[in-house]
Amino acid sequence: MAEQKFDEGLIHWAQRDYSEALKYFNDAIRIYPRLEEGYLYRADCRAALNDNEGAIQDYILYLNWFPENREALFSYSELNYRQGHYEQARDGFLRLKKLPGGVTNRVYYRQKANEEGVEGIFTTQTNDRSFLDNYLGLTYRGTGQLDKAISYFDSALFVQPENSDYLTNRAVTYLAMGMRTKAEQELRNVLIIDPGHTIAKNTLAMMIDEEGDSRKAIEFYSEAIADNPNSPHAYRSRGRARLLTGANEAALKDFNEAIELDPDEPTTWLNRGIVLMRLRFYEEAFADFSRAIELRPNMASAYLNRGNVLYQLEEYGNALNDYEVALMYQKDYPLAHYHKGITLYNLGRLDEACKELTKATGLSVAAEARRRICPE
Repeated sequence: MAEQKFDEGLIHWAQRDYSEALKYFNDAIRIYPRLEEGYLYRADCRAALNDNEGAIQDYILYLNWFPENREALFSYSELNYRQGHYEQARDGFLRLKKLPGGVTNRVYYRQKANEEGVEGIFTTQTNDRSFLDNYLGLTYRGTGQLDKAISYFDSALFVQPENSDYLTNRAVTYLAMGMRTKAEQELRNVLIIDPGHTIAKNTLAMMIDEEGDSRKAIEFYSEAIADNPNSPHAYRSRGRARLLTGANEAALKDFNEAIELDPDEPTTWLNRGIVLMRLRFYEEAFADFSRAIELRPNMASAYLNRGNVLYQLEEYGNALNDYEVALMYQKDYPLAHYHKGITLYNLGRLDEACKELTKATGLSVAAEARRRICPE
């Protein structure tokens, strides 16, 4: 009975009907919990359906039986990397490097850096092991071991010296190490090799943006969007740059696109809320800040801005609550102290307001408010 369910699942899996295949693999495992291959294929279905944590658990079970199965170990490691479990991903890729080659029937498609189509195929048994060194560089970067990350990117680039993805990953690591000149040189080299490299363009634009040239950064983000209109990061970044230049309507359009492509990124909801608040769409802004909080409950800036919306609506008590939560998550937050102080003043609590304004260190607007409303 379990084998019959498993075979039915395989038929649907081969047709890429992963939801239906998952039902059959679940039934097969329920009937016979030691059906090893059932866990492997169920993991594949779960990953295809974006249940990455469930897929990881299935790979763990399968690897307990077959610890040297290269395909399962690679998928387990890659999913852990994607989920931000960098130590588990690193350990998996290190184990994979030590395994001998063998026969495989699984082909992986390496996605192009501009996220359109594929640039080639590889198997876990390929003689070119640079892709493993690249992943190890990424996992060490994720754990903050930047020198080790650079070492692995160097190893990958020794095999493929003009691989634009490897070069970009090394450049981003240089940037994290504070080596901005070296990072910029590497990114510009990438764009000579691959002029349409989205991540390189986005990173270079971000560097230009951080240096205060938002208009130049917008040009780079626009090029990245033209190369890949399905990149939420590019829309999100251009929207932020436009927000800084006061192009509120254009920024709103970018954040709308970013949310359409990736509705689970809290900073996009936060920034769209700020634009909506500037445009005096307070109820819509309140909803966006609330959504950001749902996605990241400890996001102090979302509470601060939602408090600002409530303040504009003269709901001072509710605004005060949000400012207090913001300060609970980020104690050293001068803007929150300032807005809390002004709100306390509007609630008639002058002594408390003046104490709060004193904590808003470094803000000239807070100093001016103290001079104006607080007794000598």
